[in-house]
Amino acid sequence: MTETPANDIAALRRILKANHTIAVVGLSAEWHRPSFFAAK
Repeated sequence: MTETPANDIAALRRILKANHTIAVVGLSAEWHRPSFFAAK
């Protein structure tokens, strides 16, 4: 069974409210790469 986008958003909100530390994997130290802006 798949979730609807509204349920996904609600789940993300619950996760972000409950957790104060979020790890971002695959960041680049080079400012011009999209992965640099992911955590910014």
